[in-house]
Amino acid sequence: MAIKHGGRREFELLWDLYLNATEPNTQHTILSNLPATRVESLITLLLEKSLTDIPNQSASILWAVDPPVGTKIAQEFLMERFDQVYEKFTKIDTFMFPIVLNSAFGNIATNADLDKLKRFALQNKEKLMPMSQTLQKIIDSAVLRINWIKKYSAGINEWLKQYVTENATHNHTNTTPAPTLTQNITINITPSTSPTSSPLLDI
Repeated sequence: MAIKHGGRREFELLWDLYLNATEPNTQHTILSNLPATRVESLITLLLEKSLTDIPNQSASILWAVDPPVGTKIAQEFLMERFDQVYEKFTKIDTFMFPIVLNSAFGNIATNADLDKLKRFALQNKEKLMPMSQTLQKIIDSAVLRINWIKKYSAGINEWLKQYVTENATHNHTNTTPAPTLTQNITINITPSTSPTSSPLLDI
């Protein structure tokens, strides 16, 4: 995808197409592709535009950024401008802000990011209490994901190194270093059980 592997030029081309599009489906498709950019300044720009320049029904689309770079920027943006983001999306309907919350924190894969989420939840406990189930699901998923990585990452990384080494020996031309689990694998885990308590009370 050009937007994912391109830069500002490709982004601006797609943005111009959005501005000139008249069909809602076309606009939606373009907006859905913009968050794939890996340029940090453009990710921040999209998050800012979600608060101002995008119709309410489409604003949350711009938060569907890719981990790990996009989600880290989304987390920082949400924490720094929480009141503005909260007011914007909760005024649209009750489902919008949980979408934003899940987009920013739904792919947590480290204890550091999990602790960051818990601190964020406590700091904004009063406003986040109505969506405590969403927070609990995010936390439960993060715990499962982190434990999975701890349990299997060493074995998977060893297998990847062996695979690359064997293919390099076979082809005599492959000099690509072996990828690692944290660099290349995103694990999406959804808890199989419903949350039984609020994270705002447990953490």
